[in-house]
Amino acid sequence: MGVSDVNQVTKESKLLLWCFALGLLYDFMFFDTTFAGIAYPIFVAAVYGVFAWLFHSQGRLKPSFTFPWLLVALILLLSLTFVLFSNPAFLVLNFFLVPLLFVAHTMLVTGTHKRPWHHIGFLIEMAERVTIHTLSNLLKPFSSVVRSRLMPSSVAIKVGLGIAITCPLLLVVIVLLSSADSIFLKYVIEIPKQLLDIDFGEIPAHIILTTFITLILFAYFWSLLHPTKESEPTGTSEEETRKPKKLDGVISVTILTMLNLVYVIFTAIQISFLFGGAESALPAGVTYSEYARQGFGEMLTVSFINIGVLLLLLHFASQQKKGLYRAVQVLLSILTVCSLFILFSAFTRLTMYEQAYGFTLLRLLPQAFMILLLSLFAVSLVRVWKSNVSLYKSYTIITLVWLVALNYANLDLIIAKSNIQRYQQTGEIDLDYIGSLSYDVVPELAKLQKDPKIGDIAVAELKKMKSRLKFETKPEWQTFNFSRHRAEQIVKNIR
Repeated sequence: MGVSDVNQVTKESKLLLWCFALGLLYDFMFFDTTFAGIAYPIFVAAVYGVFAWLFHSQGRLKPSFTFPWLLVALILLLSLTFVLFSNPAFLVLNFFLVPLLFVAHTMLVTGTHKRPWHHIGFLIEMAERVTIHTLSNLLKPFSSVVRSRLMPSSVAIKVGLGIAITCPLLLVVIVLLSSADSIFLKYVIEIPKQLLDIDFGEIPAHIILTTFITLILFAYFWSLLHPTKESEPTGTSEEETRKPKKLDGVISVTILTMLNLVYVIFTAIQISFLFGGAESALPAGVTYSEYARQGFGEMLTVSFINIGVLLLLLHFASQQKKGLYRAVQVLLSILTVCSLFILFSAFTRLTMYEQAYGFTLLRLLPQAFMILLLSLFAVSLVRVWKSNVSLYKSYTIITLVWLVALNYANLDLIIAKSNIQRYQQTGEIDLDYIGSLSYDVVPELAKLQKDPKIGDIAVAELKKMKSRLKFETKPEWQTFNFSRHRAEQIVKNIR
């Protein structure tokens, strides 16, 4: 065994020991705990400590630039949500999102990527890094790349091809819009929906958990230290050797014209609804308030379809014939503006629905998502006319900032405050629902204790919170959480 081989073994042993220490720490912090709490940011900091030691000692860290620093800030802020807030949905989301952002950050600062972070291919490289390249450190390195293409040709045939492509999509859009709007329904049909549910379970022992975390971290760090030839550090994007086939301008114009005809009619109805004059056109038996509260889910779905069409045509529409491409730009702009109106109408309808029936997480989250989509469409409109704007880069930054803002907005607290404000106006409130939310709502519930009408119910809900806290709270310092601690202080004197 040569000197280089001995050094390799020593380096490998040290890394394995550090990863084993992280595995033990993970087991100590998270095994048999129902709430991550302060343990989560501590573990994230420990992982970053090992990463910094490993790569700084070898001079492998690339000089940092703007986006990696943004990722570090986002990881820090999302980790701290486990200490500051107690909304279970966001905590579960952040539990898995932080490792994904960690993968993105470590790949960027070690240069183990081919494409820049604002290229869609970077996501594929991330997936390969946590699967193929990580597992290949236990077996032998391997990787694969897949490409796809599409192509058309001729003149009247192109229009027919455009119609053939658009018809199935148009059918879906028309059905969704007719389900969303009673006036639009005069011209068309109706539609159903579907939901997904995911369940999760765990039972492993300390040794299995520690071993699993140790091996995963070791394999990932080793994949960064010894990238395969395909993923060796470059940090810069390579120009594609083969240009993808483009969609002919005639086909693009046909697709957009057919879609826009439907959207312009629907948008005209929305404008008349938003700015008055639609009441006389309502179908028999439908009141103005009922009309106002229907269809925001379908309109949100249509917005998803539109952003997909927009992205596909921005990427695949041929720019060879300037006149045709100018027509495509105009039609894409019309599609985007109509989509903005549809989203604004959906947001307004959902607001009216909340005012009538109260605020819930399932009503507030779609509104927050609409704000994200409005931002994405606005950027897309700029991209239609300015080809140097990177949509992937813009979408990524906007989505990450939106996600952090959503975490720190504290939706449970907003729901509680909004419902209490609505109670003061209407005399109606569902305290049972508010009591089912996270501990962030406890200060608002406490304010209602002396209310002559619902004070007793508020106290009963606070007692339930107190029972929940007794059942969930453990003395270990690793589980400290500010939201829960504040709730404990408020309810401790309630009997």
